[in-house]
Amino acid sequence: MRWQSRPLARWAGIVPIPPCYFIVDTLSTESVVVDCGTGPEADLSQALIGLFGCRCYGLEPTRKHFTALDRVVAATANRFTYVSRAVAVGSRQLTFYESTTNRSGSVLSDHVNVRRDETLRYEVETVTIDGLFNLLGIQRIDLLKVDIEGAEYEVLSAATPGALSRVGQLIVEFHDHCVPRYTTRDTRRLVRKLQSAGFLAHCRDGINFLFFRPPVLAGRSAV
Repeated sequence: MRWQSRPLARWAGIVPIPPCYFIVDTLSTESVVVDCGTGPEADLSQALIGLFGCRCYGLEPTRKHFTALDRVVAATANRFTYVSRAVAVGSRQLTFYESTTNRSGSVLSDHVNVRRDETLRYEVETVTIDGLFNLLGIQRIDLLKVDIEGAEYEVLSAATPGALSRVGQLIVEFHDHCVPRYTTRDTRRLVRKLQSAGFLAHCRDGINFLFFRPPVLAGRSAV
């Protein structure tokens, strides 16, 4: 799999955001971040609010995380808000499998945490990438994070060129190592799709990817 080298990452202004993220350093207080699959701490949103003062929207269907996310809303003076939806395709409602022992559940019944753990099952409302704009009342997403435990394959496959053109940067954690129906071939296919949509790809571990626009198109002069 081919992605951009570390020298190009330095040229593009890519910086690390703990614990495992990379972004292009172009965000500001005017930037809109959509954090799909926040987990209980919404760590990416909290980091970006602290560094840049971004406006962050979270999507998280896992009920056991809601109390912690309410604390994040209060701690960020409402710069972070969240919606209890799963990002998925196929139906307006799906069964969500909440692991009782791991932080991550999934809408996919063959996710490793669903197969191995005791789970709670309940119906959740869903939204696609195309539907995020109307749901949140926004026109553009400066940074979109997709960490949705295997559902990213269908979600990104279904995303239209028009929706992707309204996204400046895209962080994706691919779960071919967690869901047996998917392989690295599926990951490569989606990397190629996103590259065809005008993104460059940066990755250091084969799992966590940053897709970003060429610097000259993103408002950054080439060096």
